[in-house]
Amino acid sequence: AAVLPFPALASLHKAAAAIRDGEEANGEVVTDCKHAISKLAMVAGKRVAGNPSGVDWERLSDLLAMPLDWEAVTEPLRGALSSHLRRKSSTEPGAFVPAIRALAAAGRAARGITEELARHEFGAFDRMEGQTVAEVLLAVAESGALLREVAER
Repeated sequence: AAVLPFPALASLHKAAAAIRDGEEANGEVVTDCKHAISKLAMVAGKRVAGNPSGVDWERLSDLLAMPLDWEAVTEPLRGALSSHLRRKSSTEPGAFVPAIRALAAAGRAARGITEELARHEFGAFDRMEGQTVAEVLLAVAESGALLREVAER
């Protein structure tokens, strides 16, 4: 059986959310879109939990914007993310701000992933311009993670 890649799942999720939130959406369309979003998130969550190293890191914020089962995916994804960040330590400073913002909606359930990304960004402060530092600190503060570290900076 063919497997839908992560970018396709994320694109379908975005499209369903846009239709659901559109001005012309009626009750039946909204219900169908909510069902589609839930099903896409379930598929993505199972895939992440079963093979977290298969995540498309370039589209991480799209994946994290999905209503995933955070209890099932947080630890596997955090481990894969940690390995990814160790291998690719030269990411553009501030590159994970959209992902941190997406995680803010998940709240405490995704706190481990938020903290992993925030610490990575904190480690790049010496390479960031002031505006980027401010964006990182604001995104992390809005997520509710590492508030003491945010206040110290």
